[in-house]
Amino acid sequence: GVVNVDANLTSAATTGDGVVIQGQRILQDNGVDTTTQGADISYTAANFQSTADGESVVVINGSGANRSILNANGGDITINSSFGGTSAEGGSDRAISFVTADLITSGSGSVSLIGDSTNNTNSSTTAWGMQADDATIQTVSGAITLDTTGGKSSSNSRGLALDSQSIQLLSSSGAITV
Repeated sequence: GVVNVDANLTSAATTGDGVVIQGQRILQDNGVDTTTQGADISYTAANFQSTADGESVVVINGSGANRSILNANGGDITINSSFGGTSAEGGSDRAISFVTADLITSGSGSVSLIGDSTNNTNSSTTAWGMQADDATIQTVSGAITLDTTGGKSSSNSRGLALDSQSIQLLSSSGAITV
């Protein structure tokens, strides 16, 4: 089902799994933060089928100065999202919506985002792997990997869409792969 993250999540864990969330959709509210003290953060959402309203599988969106932040403090951050089979026509669908938000880790911690809209059957509008705006992904020596795929049936298919918007991918020495 749908997992609503509507309050800050904090884990004192320094290694291993700090915060693990799984469901068909994950919706993190404006300004809600997820933090560990070096343990990993993992969001996995799979097999979601959109309605005609246009929906995203994983939503990490802030608003104005009220950013949504995931900070693993040296742990890894992994977001893996995908659509299931049949999706309704007419909506603008995203595997990951990442707006006014930051994914941050330190040391050798890495960040990996997989946004897969391949199985979204919406052919009349957009099915994008990820749409980002005013978003930052930052590591120190860890890798940043974005693996985003648009819908195979979409008339407007994009893996990563910025659409006159912005994303910063920042690392002192880690590899950045898009």
